[in-house]
Amino acid sequence: MGRIIFYGGYTRLFRLFSWTMAILLGVVAVISMVFAITLSNGPLSLDFAVPHIEEVLSNKAKPYHIKVEHAELSWDEGSSSLIIKAKDLHVQGLGTDYDSVKLPNLEFKYNLLSLFRMRIIPSEITVLEPHLHLYQGVQGNLYFSRNTGDQDAKQILDLVLADSFFKSLKNVNVKNLNVDVQNLSTGEVWSIPSIDLRLERESRHITCDFDLVMGDAKLKGTVAADLLKKEQAIEGVLFSITARLVDFNFDTLDKFWPRSFAHLPRDWIMENLSKGLVTSATLEADWDVNFEQTAPKVAIKKMGGEIHFHGLDVRYFGQMPVVNKVSGVARYTDKIFDIKVLGGHLENINVQSGRVYIDGLDVKDQTIQIDLDVKGSINTALKILDAEPLFISKKLGVKLQKVEGSAEGQLHFDFPLETSLTLDDVNFRSKNTLKNVSIKQPLGAAAAHDLKNGQFNLEVDRNKMTVKGKAQYASIPVQAQWEQNFNEDPKDWKSKYQISADLLPENLTLLGYGGYTQGPLPLKATVLEKTPGSSQLTAEFDFTRTLITLPGFLGVHVPGHPGKALIEAEIKDGKLAQIKDVKVTGQNIKLHPKIVLDQKTKGIKSIDCPNLVMGRTNLSLKLSKDKNHQYHLALNGESLDLESIIDYVKLSQSEVRKTTPFHFTGNIKNVWYQQGKMSIKNLQAKGSVGSEFLNGLEANAQFAKGDISISHKKRSGSEELSFISSNAGEALQLVGLTPSVRDGSIELLMTKTQQKPWVGKLKMKNFHVNNAPVVTHILSLASPFGIIDAVRGKPMAFSKFSTDLSYDGNKIILTEGSAEGMSIGFTVSGEIDRGQETLNIQGTILPYNAINIFLSKIPLVGTLLGGKGGGILGLNYGLSGSIDEPTSYVNPLSVLTPGILRSVFPDAVKSSSD
Repeated sequence: MGRIIFYGGYTRLFRLFSWTMAILLGVVAVISMVFAITLSNGPLSLDFAVPHIEEVLSNKAKPYHIKVEHAELSWDEGSSSLIIKAKDLHVQGLGTDYDSVKLPNLEFKYNLLSLFRMRIIPSEITVLEPHLHLYQGVQGNLYFSRNTGDQDAKQILDLVLADSFFKSLKNVNVKNLNVDVQNLSTGEVWSIPSIDLRLERESRHITCDFDLVMGDAKLKGTVAADLLKKEQAIEGVLFSITARLVDFNFDTLDKFWPRSFAHLPRDWIMENLSKGLVTSATLEADWDVNFEQTAPKVAIKKMGGEIHFHGLDVRYFGQMPVVNKVSGVARYTDKIFDIKVLGGHLENINVQSGRVYIDGLDVKDQTIQIDLDVKGSINTALKILDAEPLFISKKLGVKLQKVEGSAEGQLHFDFPLETSLTLDDVNFRSKNTLKNVSIKQPLGAAAAHDLKNGQFNLEVDRNKMTVKGKAQYASIPVQAQWEQNFNEDPKDWKSKYQISADLLPENLTLLGYGGYTQGPLPLKATVLEKTPGSSQLTAEFDFTRTLITLPGFLGVHVPGHPGKALIEAEIKDGKLAQIKDVKVTGQNIKLHPKIVLDQKTKGIKSIDCPNLVMGRTNLSLKLSKDKNHQYHLALNGESLDLESIIDYVKLSQSEVRKTTPFHFTGNIKNVWYQQGKMSIKNLQAKGSVGSEFLNGLEANAQFAKGDISISHKKRSGSEELSFISSNAGEALQLVGLTPSVRDGSIELLMTKTQQKPWVGKLKMKNFHVNNAPVVTHILSLASPFGIIDAVRGKPMAFSKFSTDLSYDGNKIILTEGSAEGMSIGFTVSGEIDRGQETLNIQGTILPYNAINIFLSKIPLVGTLLGGKGGGILGLNYGLSGSIDEPTSYVNPLSVLTPGILRSVFPDAVKSSSD
């Protein structure tokens, strides 16, 4: 305001007004008495003097041309004053075709007593509907003409405010003033359509009340000026301004804020803040204008105010989502513009509070800080971070759309107010609390489980992002931390993932690894991504508090003893590329294998573990792939716990299990089985395993008593199996068939062609049977002879057993089987279904078998008794149903019937076996 009043072309304006008023008032003073009676009857026209006034004022030495359409003189009885009215006064700069100043109505009021004292300065001036056209230079000075140079504002003040000249001027009223200010550099025109001014003077103090209407906005205020004088000369002016603007649309703020004042903050505010309603805007300012130098110097002592608004749209950075319906208060000074946000919406996120702070309005460069406190959907929060120019998804290399939950936190930006910005110019950070987070298949489409119930803290800035907290994966509580380095060329890593969890047995079951542990199994895993698609994995399991029970490997680890497993690997494009290290140490477990992967297939190329200790197993293991892509496994060493291998064989027999084919060799001093209770010595084996089962096997070993030899040969279209041992009891326990046989020898020879069942012959000699369920049921049928009582609790001795048999994977079919012992003998035929655990067999029981054997060897007598399976004392039997609790039947009429005639007795009486 001070610059508008005191700079540039205003000097000439006041000087012109002074000459005009002096000439007009001189005429009035001379003829006032002559026209006194005439004035009392109404206004007196002064048009006769207008041409002379225009000629004097429009001297070519002056840069302005003055034109007055009409003038008149009237009397105001109420104030005892003369009033001169000039209508349609035009001030036009030479060389222009438009008016710099238009005064449709100009009134001068003179106190009659002052006129008698020859004071021709009016006591009050009223200007109606004037129009003022000004020009703004490069330095911000204002002129009446494009060609007008700087004027000395001090001369104007000395002229207008000198005690000897304008002392009588007390009031100036300006109504409906219209002002246009044209910027000579940009051509932009800033207009004020309507201003009412009321100026009052009291000695050296001047007060100006003003009302301004611009569109739907109304501005009211006061400007106070205190003159600083020294020996009747004006040294300076102290200005004090207070103003209040009410009820206008924020988009019209540019009309009250000239672009010449802090244009960068103004441009940012007008570009990024819109649509809202301003309920109140205030201004308080103190300016000091110093005239001691040639050019006036303006110093801002104080300037500030408040803007209250609501419903504002705020675009805070780039193409990021707009904050809508913002309410708040803006406070500003000559140095800062500070917006306090009291509420708003960022899509479906609530902006609870915030701040927009612009600093440096009094210097060349300005900076802006933006802080928002938000609460709402995590999807929207991540969308904000994913918008231009942040592009968090692009930097992370992942899609964020699978994330659900809620977010609450702060969003911060600070950057210089420049017309062209890059992301490097912007500092931003976001701190959020993420609640109830769920992520669909965070480990990829192949993973069956989602991450749920996540509670995380998210921090992100231009250089780094950190997510830290806890969640549940497959109902497993996990602690997780994710750090992302946004630098283009990170020194150590680009992404870092850390996971820790106490895995319980039920957790491992969910992940498909259950049944081997009891107690907690703490896990710590770290993944470092150095380049996109290439990561380093480090995983550590602490099984100090864990009981590990692997099938067949007794005493692997018990709680209370230190135990750790370490795995280091390289991952490329989500797949295992290299296993750099595997190391397991514990109470009874130790292995440190070197594992090499095939770079083409990503499968295992070789494993070299020179010292593998697991329970009673202590050996070296080597696995390698030859040039024909076939694997070879070599096991050598002190001991091997064979239980797990036997379990695998049993499982392979009961169901189809695809496995990688391999060849194997073994040379092991001690092989443990039967849960480590029994062993064989000096095992030497070689063979191969196909995709489903054995393709070939040659194995030899020694028991404590006896030896064993197993051979399985597979030829084109046929297979051969031999199982021979001088200790039948241990051999059958070794393969897990029955613990009821003791001692003896066994020979099993079988063949198989194409899709047909296995067929062959089983022979056993000089063995004992104790507590075998099927044999016990057969013997119980001979209870009338007291045989059970005789052998109860004692092994039953048999000199031999032989049978033809076939096997199709589930059913064993016995044909013409017979067992001979001193106390009893029997024959057996039928089938045993291993899958259903049922049987259906029949045969003949021969009590007191020694007598029957003796008679059967007598020529002719043996034939009459029925030959093999015959005798004087014998009975037919049958067993069916469950193997453990079968239904039995006997034919009592066959007891004393020679064997050759027993088959003719058709009526068998069935009974339940006890």
